[in-house]
Amino acid sequence: MHSVVSCSRNKADMYRLDVYHSLHCLNAIREMLKPTLYNISNEEDPLLKVNPAIEKLFSDSMWMRIHSEHCMDRIRQTIMCQGDLAPSPIYSWSEFPIPIGRTGAHTCRKWEPIREWVNQRALNGKSLTAS
Repeated sequence: MHSVVSCSRNKADMYRLDVYHSLHCLNAIREMLKPTLYNISNEEDPLLKVNPAIEKLFSDSMWMRIHSEHCMDRIRQTIMCQGDLAPSPIYSWSEFPIPIGRTGAHTCRKWEPIREWVNQRALNGKSLTAS
């Protein structure tokens, strides 16, 4: 059994914004569903060239299954925790026998200030840490 250990730098635990982890998971699932569509090749990933252990892990089908299950659960948690109560209008078409919900109006966070804050911290050499 493997143990889980917090990552740290200078004796401070490291963090990342949950939104970035969720976006990573959504992208990973997208790539897993259609690798040929997105021209995915592990041979071109610079991270794999640096670390052979990561290359071995990424080629393991069990790891891919575990990672995809983790990502599906991560996205489920995000959706449930956000609990978006925006009404989603339901439409039907004569050519399609099942009613379908369409996206309605949402109130969202302004994405640019979040990115700017994270990018500024990175430029200043500051990670998300707690000492």
